[in-house]
Amino acid sequence: MNAQLAPMIKVYHCNSEEKCNDFIIRKKLLESNHPYDSFWLGKGMYFWDNLGNAKYWRKKKLKNNKSENFKIICCFVSLEKVLDLTDSEEIEIIHKLWKEIDVESNVNIDKKKKTKIGDKLNFIYDFFPEFIKNYNIIKTIGENYKHNDIFFDNKNFNGVKPGISSKVIYNVKNISCVINSGRVVKDE
Repeated sequence: MNAQLAPMIKVYHCNSEEKCNDFIIRKKLLESNHPYDSFWLGKGMYFWDNLGNAKYWRKKKLKNNKSENFKIICCFVSLEKVLDLTDSEEIEIIHKLWKEIDVESNVNIDKKKKTKIGDKLNFIYDFFPEFIKNYNIIKTIGENYKHNDIFFDNKNFNGVKPGISSKVIYNVKNISCVINSGRVVKDE
């Protein structure tokens, strides 16, 4: 795909003021170091796809750490080299790759099946250096967020329906997909 024609999206990240400024000035990824990264997309810098979700995350962080000054930054990222884990065909490809990896001949197959998604992705990115050349950002959906049926009013419908209980989350693996280094979103 031609990089000039590649889709790009505005994304949001919440972190300490110091780290946000570091990202903007030094153009260096703020790699997550959270224990739950194994359940998500592994190492990388996480972004929300809209400001409302970033504000939710900021509020959650402030509740857990009242002494820290958390900021929200926004920037644009290229989706030219996205590993789209909302696409079942791409999931099949990466799952097949994971099954074919022979870490050690004596690795227990059962243990390999129980490996968390973030650990699988970390291993693939570390084990195959060329993988990051093809996929420098990952997209997924986070589910089971608080429902808000104020507008949708579809709780009595049992089929697929619109709503906001699922959130789109991006994990930037390489700074090369960041179009600009961003700016701090003004506090309200």
